[in-house]
Amino acid sequence: MKKTTLVVLGNGQVGVEVARRLAERHRVVRGARQGALRPPLEGTTPVTLDLDKPETFGPALSGVDSMFLAAPGETFQLGPLEALLAAARGAGLERVVLLSAHGVDFRPHPMQELEAAVKAGPWRWVVLRPNSFMQNLLGPLGAGLRAEGVLREPAGEGATAMVDVRDLAEVAARAFDGGFDGETLTLTGPQALTRRRLVETLSRVTGRTFQAEDVPPPVFREVLLAQGLPPVMADTLSGFYADIREGRMAAVTGDVARVLGRPATSLEAFATDHRAAFAPR
Repeated sequence: MKKTTLVVLGNGQVGVEVARRLAERHRVVRGARQGALRPPLEGTTPVTLDLDKPETFGPALSGVDSMFLAAPGETFQLGPLEALLAAARGAGLERVVLLSAHGVDFRPHPMQELEAAVKAGPWRWVVLRPNSFMQNLLGPLGAGLRAEGVLREPAGEGATAMVDVRDLAEVAARAFDGGFDGETLTLTGPQALTRRRLVETLSRVTGRTFQAEDVPPPVFREVLLAQGLPPVMADTLSGFYADIREGRMAAVTGDVARVLGRPATSLEAFATDHRAAFAPR
């Protein structure tokens, strides 16, 4: 009989990818606010799970064997997730896989408390700490890159071992099958690239010329606030870029290859798959 797994934030970038892979061998319920589940995903069932409404926790957890837990990336408000974990204690969950963040182990980070709560639970657990996502180049942080051909970030000469979200999702799905219980996996790509090397790679793969422009950290933070990001998220991103500048995002691990039995996806492969997204507009 198939296990039932609840994917919290089942409408998010990572949640959709994890649900897609889990649906091959689990019964998957995707949790999101009522009416918010887009796009429909074959083999999964939507369930109302509003982190601001604790009354939705019990019904969402009903009949669930395991849970993929992630924090809302735009706020890092962890109180509701800790309340969800408290509700899960009485639901008989067998396993929790937590999407944490890079940097938890070497500087103050809002995810430290949530990691501790997951590890203290009665279930088997796996914690995933990914490096930055290659898919960030397709989102708001890469808007200038795609529109103008210029990547403006306060990264200096620091290198980042970016990971493909598709690899992260596949690792998460494998974590529910056992074999990695009690482990904290640090997920990276196969190489660390400076922003200069990153744009050179994109230029070579796509045939379009890209450039990298270093931006002073205070200016970058003000831009984030002007874009509407809450201060806690702006501060978290500022700390993230400080880690890049100081070389703390450059370590390459073999955890993706160890779990998947193949090399992690390279930036060249990612750019090839998404070549159309980097075409001039």
